[in-house]
Formats: sequence, structure tokens, C-alpha cells
Amino acid sequence: MDSRAFLGLERADDSKFALHVVPRLTTSGGFLFGGAGLGAGISALEAVTGRRCTWATAQYLSYARRDERVDVETFVAVEGSSITQARATCRVGDREILTVNAALGDREFDAAGQFVAMPDTVAPEAARPRTLRAAHANSIMEALDMRYVKGRDLDELDGSASDGRTIMWVRIKSLVDGIDAAASASWAISCRWRSVRRLACALVATASITRSALPRSCRPTGCCSTFRLSRCSAVSVMAPFRCLRKMAHCWPPPVKVASPESGRLNPMQRRDGMTVPLPGHLHEHEKKICALADLGYTDIWSAEADGVDAFTPLALAAAWEPRLRLGTAIVPAYTRTPALFAQSVASLADAAPGRFAIGVGSSSNVIIERWNGLPFVEPYKKVRDVVRFLRDAMSGEKITKQYDTFKVDGFRLGVRPEVKPPILVAALREGMLRLAGREADGAIINWLSPDDVRTVTKVVHDAASKAGSDPATKEIVARIFVCPSENADVVRAGARYAIAAYLNVPVYAEFHRWLGRGDALAGMWDAWKAGDRKAALAAIPDSVVDDLVVHGSPAECRAKIDRYFENGVNTSSLAILALDPAVDFWTAVESLSPSAS
Repeated sequence: MDSRAFLGLERADDSKFALHVVPRLTTSGGFLFGGAGLGAGISALEAVTGRRCTWATAQYLSYARRDERVDVETFVAVEGSSITQARATCRVGDREILTVNAALGDREFDAAGQFVAMPDTVAPEAARPRTLRAAHANSIMEALDMRYVKGRDLDELDGSASDGRTIMWVRIKSLVDGIDAAASASWAISCRWRSVRRLACALVATASITRSALPRSCRPTGCCSTFRLSRCSAVSVMAPFRCLRKMAHCWPPPVKVASPESGRLNPMQRRDGMTVPLPGHLHEHEKKICALADLGYTDIWSAEADGVDAFTPLALAAAWEPRLRLGTAIVPAYTRTPALFAQSVASLADAAPGRFAIGVGSSSNVIIERWNGLPFVEPYKKVRDVVRFLRDAMSGEKITKQYDTFKVDGFRLGVRPEVKPPILVAALREGMLRLAGREADGAIINWLSPDDVRTVTKVVHDAASKAGSDPATKEIVARIFVCPSENADVVRAGARYAIAAYLNVPVYAEFHRWLGRGDALAGMWDAWKAGDRKAALAAIPDSVVDDLVVHGSPAECRAKIDRYFENGVNTSSLAILALDPAVDFWTAVESLSPSAS
């Protein structure tokens, strides 16, 4: 569950929320538990800003009693390119209860990282459960499963001295899909740990992060459900939640959640995605979609050409599996009218708040002209207009505007998503790459090698810098074509058909000339133009196939996929090619998954 579900926080309007002080949010004395108030403020601010909380503190002025209603009003003080400063004021009637000040967003600093060394512990199952007393009935304590690794409860204090340290495992009993910062704040303090050091330990120990969510440098070897930590040192309670999360392993056995109310997921963390739809009928995919999340995949990205549309598989997945982020890679800019395009984007963003990203691209002359009967003209301007129009539409304002390639007169979007989705541009050459860096939230790239990634990301980042944006905030999503087979001859033979089909399309041909493959592919292009398909396939060098299609053993494939990330990709969307009949599709999915690393 996310923070809104745990707290029961209700949205009143764009900037206001209501929190009902129900028993599960109260202390044994019948007052709103302090962490629940802080959590409500964080949750409200994340929903309003669309950014994840990295720092928050609360000042309490009064109490909210059981059965009272707390009105939470948010105010954004400063909204920067990476960080938003905001506050939430909580009142019961005219009585101010608390104020929450927070920083939201993410920026990589040289000083950011791991500031706490955690203690060695036994597994949760081996720790001693904390016994609840009668006074804990009808309070937040009943919602928690707490287990002592070290320390004594109040009724165990006998006057003897100790080092004053307490280490506990804590989880919400009803936890299903993971927990976000706001929910973590809601109950971490309930252990009654008074010191800053102990509170920080609680926040770390209760963060629900999977092994696959950790930076590779922080991951433990092997996949386990225990929490192995080094000794704990003091840390400020105001240390960024982001830094604390990096150190956590979870209990119960790991699941990962994309919390809807935390706004956009941090795209600068590595995200391992899969291309959908999967093989078979859409109505048969639910178990497999859920299994992707169990395997550690974080994203699914759809495509739209001659099969299913881009939105339907994601709409199904939005209902089936809340742990996955959903993205289109891509929707052609030409094939929907402006209003319908905005409606489709807003509907999916509303169905999966904070978990949807829209990827837009020009597509190709084959798809637009030959298959859809539309003129494929001014592709750069068309994509730019769609990006600008979607930004305008998501604001909720009425639009009367002449764009370069279409006009909109009096349109107002009737669905206003709680979290505005990131907009990414499918980009090949410099013009689109610069557009992605200057006006979009990032770029979607494909049919390129790991080394090519450096070339394209530099253009995106340079454009972002010139536009006054932080290049580090621009997400680079790569569709990576993979066949985990060691039968290189079979893979190369099959891959040549896919490469010829794509790289003879004019936009892809120009892309690879720009990347420097003009000489290597000249023979294929000449034979293709002459109508000799067999000669065109034979003219594709092995080196080009090996550059553009990842193949080999699963371990070799994972190593090459890692190179894409090392060179600038933030998010992958693996497209498994059925090139070797001996390779089972789902076995390939499992062998390439983060859990197999």
C-alpha cells in the first residue's frame, strides 16, 4: 500500500486534503500519532508537486483527537528544475496542529550517498516479537509487526545499565506492495525511540526496497530476504530519504512498489524494463505481467506499429500490477488528433498516478503514409507540436492556439491527472535529440550499440544545458534487442532480417550514417534499392549485427546490457527477439532479469 491508502488521506481540491483521525492513526492516548501527521504532510506535498520527498521535518503545535478531521493545505514556495521547496499546514477547524516543511525532487550531489553503517542483525523471523499491551488497543501499534533484535521493552526495564541502543524490525501488517517515504514516516517513530540515531535506524530498517532497486554497488551477493547490516552510527533524522533507501533490504521477502503519490519515479536510478505486449493474447497476460515485477523488472514499455495499440496493454497492466511503471515507446505523433491524444494520455496517467510516461515520436513514412494514409511531412515540427500541446493540455487550461502543424480552438481536458506524466521524445538524429533535451523530459532511443549511447546522450544533455535545465534530469530510455543464445550463426542470420527491415527505412538509414556506419551498410542499401533482398541480407556485416543485437549466454547478454547503462541509459526496455527456436521466450525473460544478476 502507499501512504494515501494507509493514512486514508482524501483529496479535497488541487492543493487541499482531508485526514480523518481514525484509531489506527492514533496513540494509545487517543491523539493523532506524530508520524502520521508528518506522513500526511509528505503525502500531500508529493501528490501536489509530482516529486518524491527527499527531506521533511514537522513542527507540532497542538493535538488532533480521535474522530476529528485534519485539513491539510499545501503551499509550493519555490519550484526549481530539480528541487521543490514546499510546506503543508494541518488544522482542525481554526486550530493549527502542525506544519510540515519539505524538499522534494532529486539531484545528484558529490556528497550524496551512504552515511550510515547499519548493524549486523538476525533475520526478522528469528527476532523476538514485541508484545502489545492493553493500552495499545485501537491505536497505531496494532497495525505494526515489531520484533526486537536488541533492546528491552518498558516492562522489561529492571534498573540495570545497557548501552541504550535498540534495534528492531518493523513492518505494517497489511503491507502488500511496498511503502513510500510518507507511510514510512507515519509509523517509524512508533517504536518510541527517543534519540535521533534510533529514529534514523527505524526509517532505514522499515524502508521496503527490493534487491533490484538497490544500486549495484550496494547490493548484497545472492538473493535473500534477511537484512544484513553493519553497525549503526548516528545520522540526522533529516538525512534524505533517498540516501536511507539505498541501504535497505526488506522484510517480508522483497517486492517493489511504484508509489502513485510520490509523483514521478526517479528516472536517474537504474530501471530495468521489458517491451510489451508479451507473446499471446492480451487477456492471458496478467500472471506474466505480475511475474515481471517479481523478477525485479521495474518498467514495461509498449510499442505501436501493426499490432495492438500502445495504450491498451498498459491500461491492463495498470490494474494488474501496481509495482510497474508504464511507458509508451512510442506513440506516433500523426495517428491521433490532438484532443484524442491528450485524452488517451490523461486517462492512463489518471489510472496509474505517478507511474506513467508518454513517449512520442515521428514514427516512419512506412507506418504513417503507407499504413495510415497520412502525409509524413515536417516530422520534427509535428513531434514538437504534440509535446507542446500535451504540456498545455495537462495544465487543465482551455487551449486556443495555432501550432505549426495544427490548430486547437477552445479545447479543455476534462480529466486532470493527479500527477502530470513525463513526456519523452523518440529521437534518432540531432534535431530530435536536441528537442528531447530542450523541451521534453528525456529521449527514447533504439537500434544502437552501447558505444553509440554516448554520442546521442551528449546531444540531449548539451541541449538541456543550453535551455537552462539540469542534464541529469533528462531520462534516456533505450529499447535493446536481445536474444540470449550462444548459437551465433542462427542469431545473426535471423537478426539480419530485422536489421534490413529497419535500417532501410529512410530515418534509420540517416541515423546510422550519422553514427558512422555508412560504409559498413552501403552494400546493404545498394542491394535493397536494386530489389535484391537476398544480397542485401548477405551484405550486412557480422560486426553490425553484434553491435545492434545483444546475444550470447545470459551472463554475456546481461554484461552487454550493463554497458548501455554505463554509457548513459537510465531505463531499458528489452525486446526479446525470437531468432533461435531453441530459446524459450519466458526462459529468456527470467535469465535476463535483475533477479538473475
